[in-house]
Amino acid sequence: MKVLLTFMSVALLSSASFAQMPTQPNRPAGAPTPAQTNSPTEGMPAPRTTPAQANSPAEGKTVAQRHGKPQAKTKEEFADYQAAVAIPDPTAELDAAGKFAEKYPQSELRYVLYSQLLQKFYGANDSSKVVDTGRKVLAIEPEDALAKVVIATALAESTHDTDLDQDEKYTEAMKDAESAIKTMDTGLITPPQATPEQIASVKHQLLAWAHAAMGYIELTRKNYALSEQHFKEAIAANPEQPDSTNFLRLAVAQDNLVHYPDAMTNADKALQLAQTENNAQIVGLAKNEKDRLTKLMASAPKSTTPPPPKQ
Repeated sequence: MKVLLTFMSVALLSSASFAQMPTQPNRPAGAPTPAQTNSPTEGMPAPRTTPAQANSPAEGKTVAQRHGKPQAKTKEEFADYQAAVAIPDPTAELDAAGKFAEKYPQSELRYVLYSQLLQKFYGANDSSKVVDTGRKVLAIEPEDALAKVVIATALAESTHDTDLDQDEKYTEAMKDAESAIKTMDTGLITPPQATPEQIASVKHQLLAWAHAAMGYIELTRKNYALSEQHFKEAIAANPEQPDSTNFLRLAVAQDNLVHYPDAMTNADKALQLAQTENNAQIVGLAKNEKDRLTKLMASAPKSTTPPPPKQ
């Protein structure tokens, strides 16, 4: 997780490095400045698009093409952007980002501000701010795959049976995860220096997170067959970085499906990975699951199905 967030942060910083004050074209010596000209439009900002136009992805363009080189339109906008990103406390920066977005509702730099904040809150495991900030990112860029996966993961992991809006949260998470899977190839900004192998690795991680979030939601809903399928897909999506939690939850789904041998195999794998990861919580849970399966398998009746007739 930390590797992926670092990689995506580099992508955003590479994008943000283009964030600069607008440049004026070279003018002949003695030529009037925009303030001196009598033209009613020269030197004035370009006409603003409507919010609907601003939030509608340009047809045929990827997220990187739309947001890869953001630029301030005025010196004041650029100065306010710099002031916001310089704030060390993420919560205070979020407040500043909101004021910036309100003051500059069409600024290309809103996307950079909120995307960086999203990763900060995710790294701090602040689920409520992850969801809130992620929604702000999607309001600007509806096809951002990273935001969708991060929101889906945060909602899946932080929603409880006692939440009155549990169904709404799960529905949002499933929708975001499914959409991210479909738009993974066009929904990311990656560093220009990234190799194809690095980009593929990031996509594998995000696909694994998306399927894992969906698998956990289905596990909570007691849709064990769907849960099993999603966890299998999560594991298959990122085989180079296996996750002990995915294997444990897969084992629990298979346990509930009475697929005891498969469940035991995956509980064993979860235990091995958790020990390597020094994840004491998963180690304990995997041991408990193995003990449970051992007892169930020992008490299960032997198959009485007769052998097939000889040919």
